[in-house]
Amino acid sequence: EILKDGASSIYGSDAVAGVVNLITKKDFDGLELDAFYSQPLEGAGEYLRANALWGVNFDRGHFQVAIDYQKQWKITKRDREFLDCPEDYIFDMAGNRVDVVDPRGPGVHGFNYTGEDGYACANGIPWGHVWLYDYSYYYSPNGTNGINFTEQGDIDPDIVTLLQYDYDGSLAALGLPQWAAPIDAFQIGLPAGFFPTGTNRANYAIQQNYHIGERNDTFTPESTNLTVYADAAFELTDGIEIYGDFLMSRRKTTQTGSSQFFNFGGTSDLGQPSIFGFLEPDPVVDPGFTGAALISPTTYYDHDGQRTLVNYYRGVGGLRGELQTGGFLDGWRWDVYAQLSRSRGEYRRDIVSEEVTSGIGDLRTTTCAGTTVENFFGVMTPCIDIDYNDPNILAGVLTAEQEALLYGLDVGHTNYDQTYVEAIFDGNLFSLPAGDIGVAIGATWRKDSITDTPGPNRLNSSPSTSGSFVFLEGLAGITTGSSRTIEAFGEINIPIFRDVPLFQSLDVNGSLRWTDVNTVSQPDLTWKAGLDWRVNDWIGFRGTWGTSFRAPALFELFLSNESFIVRQSGVDPCINWGVALAEGGISQRIADNCAADGIPNNFTGGGVEPTVTIGGGLGQLEPETSTSKVAGVILTPQGIFPEDVSLSLAVDFFNIEVRGTVDTLTANQIVFGCYRSEAFPTDPLCDLFVRGQLGAPFNIDQITATFININRLENSGLDITMQYTHDRFLAGWDLDVRTNWVHQIKDDEELFDGIVETVNGEAGDPKWVGEVNFIASKNDWTAFWGMNVVGPTSDERDFLDDNGSLCLTSTRVGPYCVDLTAEAIVYHNISLSKSHNSWDFTLGVSNLFNTNPPRVTTDGFNSAEISTFGQMPFVSQYDVFGRRVFGNITKRF
Repeated sequence: EILKDGASSIYGSDAVAGVVNLITKKDFDGLELDAFYSQPLEGAGEYLRANALWGVNFDRGHFQVAIDYQKQWKITKRDREFLDCPEDYIFDMAGNRVDVVDPRGPGVHGFNYTGEDGYACANGIPWGHVWLYDYSYYYSPNGTNGINFTEQGDIDPDIVTLLQYDYDGSLAALGLPQWAAPIDAFQIGLPAGFFPTGTNRANYAIQQNYHIGERNDTFTPESTNLTVYADAAFELTDGIEIYGDFLMSRRKTTQTGSSQFFNFGGTSDLGQPSIFGFLEPDPVVDPGFTGAALISPTTYYDHDGQRTLVNYYRGVGGLRGELQTGGFLDGWRWDVYAQLSRSRGEYRRDIVSEEVTSGIGDLRTTTCAGTTVENFFGVMTPCIDIDYNDPNILAGVLTAEQEALLYGLDVGHTNYDQTYVEAIFDGNLFSLPAGDIGVAIGATWRKDSITDTPGPNRLNSSPSTSGSFVFLEGLAGITTGSSRTIEAFGEINIPIFRDVPLFQSLDVNGSLRWTDVNTVSQPDLTWKAGLDWRVNDWIGFRGTWGTSFRAPALFELFLSNESFIVRQSGVDPCINWGVALAEGGISQRIADNCAADGIPNNFTGGGVEPTVTIGGGLGQLEPETSTSKVAGVILTPQGIFPEDVSLSLAVDFFNIEVRGTVDTLTANQIVFGCYRSEAFPTDPLCDLFVRGQLGAPFNIDQITATFININRLENSGLDITMQYTHDRFLAGWDLDVRTNWVHQIKDDEELFDGIVETVNGEAGDPKWVGEVNFIASKNDWTAFWGMNVVGPTSDERDFLDDNGSLCLTSTRVGPYCVDLTAEAIVYHNISLSKSHNSWDFTLGVSNLFNTNPPRVTTDGFNSAEISTFGQMPFVSQYDVFGRRVFGNITKRF
């Protein structure tokens, strides 16, 4: 049962835009076996579902039990071309691709992967680079030996370039310029095999941005789900029935991933006299790294997976019946039940130790040989000196001993508990000329609780791990809290007219729900009013107007503060904002706001990385509230078609406005949102981060991303549904055509007063979506052809607002134009079904024409207007499984 209008006053806080009710079978007698299997023709992503249902009916009740098993096989990046090798996908004015092309051709170069068409994979995980922080400006009487870089100011050279190892000799074969030999003890020298890259268009194409191991990362996780459901009912007397059900579900999800970790160290003779007294030479680094410099190696690692196991249990028991008083309440139904549910989750995350990578790696001045360190499992183990600039380490090729020291497993647990008691009473008050007035009233008491305990390596309150820090995961505390909810509700339906002029029928209905949650300041009253007016057999009108209330969820309220680090370059639009503005990488507004903040146009962002803190909003978060309006017309023409033809059409306008939406913003959204704002620096986002508190004068030090109330969301549009049926349409076949379309007119988000962003028609929010289904049936045969449509999207408007033009220039590729328009996508699905005695068979094909998701310019050049994965917009509407055949078989006993 699908209700498309706001129904929070009836069903509770989750029914802001409607509700889907699942109605279980109650009268099944026998045994039914069912199996479904889907196989993508490109391989990977298979799906299996098998279930059994057994039930028995007897004189005063029934009993049934169902077992369901599902398995979804994983899809990795390498399994689909559009998920693999994220190319820039940029063009010249004539529409020709101008992505940088790897001069070595497509394929694997060392551990670096280039796409099959030769375009460089430009937006993966940068790995295997040694970033160079050159301080020889300060004390070399001969200046720097830097190659192909420009000094920006007299005293702030900071990042010069990055260095890349030649794993297979292909870089040397290209004739890349060698690093100039130092001419004094202060200038930087490199070991053999390292080349400077990123200095011009040609060698951007050979940068290591997509490790071959990254192709094994999961896009669609592998998951299994086993569910057991049982319910029973028994009539104690003619008017009272006892009933209950039990549900158990066990879900396991596995995904693999890869990432990078990095640290900071010195060269082998950094101890030259300098103004940086704390800088000392690194005794472990390759002695070929010489001179006065800080270096930062980035290591690829494939230990970034996660396994989640969730066991869920729910039991319901109750009594229901019908009053037989012979008086006013005769025939009224009542239902009193209690529900207890428990969710026990375990999440296992592969981690890298910040304490090890940085604690014994950053600015290292001594070896750790002969000492012991505590590994992830609390065991003291011999320490190993690791040269993070070693080419094997940079490529993620570690020995077993090195992996044991650096990599670990963190196991956390999340427990949810809910106790629920509800009583409902419904019946007819009295009769009017148009019919009976129906009423339902009820009350609910509910308690919810959560306890989330991070694994011991992330738990910041654990004495054994005090001061530890899981790399890129950070510290977390125990989240615990509970809430108590009391609700009372009522609903009434009043028939006003029946079979009078202009009113074949007219019904009005209304509902109220009073909600008191002890985690918010005061109770709330939500309501809904509706009208259903049937003029005649041809035309009818309907409408609803209602409100909703949602108290912040436990996780949103009680989340213990978690902290992790991010790269300065990934969140700060003010880095080198002068060059970025000249190249069109940022808007004039961002540049002006960076300048107004006192940030130099050549600020490089090196040094301290920001710490991001997220946490719950207990005491600050307010409930979400909303208003939902729906008005529609229903047409059912009569008398103009043959008797074996029918047509119905419904058009509904909807408007939903949500105020105080609870959400958390990413670090990027916070900082970029501040500098993009016309209200800078008074925009509230600007209060969520601080600069220059930890020594580096302009670096972002701290970003606060706790749960907050967003000011307003508003969504409106048209919902159009049509059904056409024609009996004996052709050669004895009956035809049923059903179509449903949604046209989105408005989708606005107002983060704070006066700061409105519209996303209607942008990636993830097409103005049109719909489906058309043709169903033909004859005797025991049924044929199906369906089309699912995702409308076109475009983010060009936002890009123009930020950059002024769709065609810009970059030192990386020169002049380029972006493509931020995704064409409409149509997925075709067909099937043929046959019933024979107690058997049902179905065979079909989904995504018949193997339609791939659309392509857009990827993250590196689209100014973050569209989040991309591989070569596609990273939104949920597109099919990544491709053409797949499926079959279903059912047997009843």
